[in-house]
Amino acid sequence: MSPKLFCLADVCMVPIGTSTASVSDFVASVEIKIRESELKSTLHSAGTTIEGPWDDIMNLIGIS
Repeated sequence: MSPKLFCLADVCMVPIGTSTASVSDFVASVEIKIRESELKSTLHSAGTTIEGPWDDIMNLIGIS
């Protein structure tokens, strides 16, 4: 079995095709999913940094 690959992923949202430039509702729902995943994360002014195994982060980003 190969070791897990750990990484940092910096994720930001850009509204496309929405009626407003606000992303606060989207950020709130994604933050809930990140907390439920138990991955380490830091919310900052330009997005969210997520730390953990590559596969776990990619699965989380894919479902958010």
